[in-house]
Amino acid sequence: MKIGDLVKWHKDGDLGIVLDFVQEDVSVTHEVGNPIIRWFLHPYGDGIDDSIDFFDPDLEIVSENR
Repeated sequence: MKIGDLVKWHKDGDLGIVLDFVQEDVSVTHEVGNPIIRWFLHPYGDGIDDSIDFFDPDLEIVSENR
């Protein structure tokens, strides 16, 4: 997974784009290495999410950035 990849979250079917990766540990849910994702159908806030683990089986790369 890298910046610009299109990802899918299988728990709700939302698609998003990887903007960056968490660089420093700021809390329990925002671990270093987690992707920072902008969800397209996010129901609240700005849609920016960095709480999903890089290796979570419910997160799938659907299109790789070249």
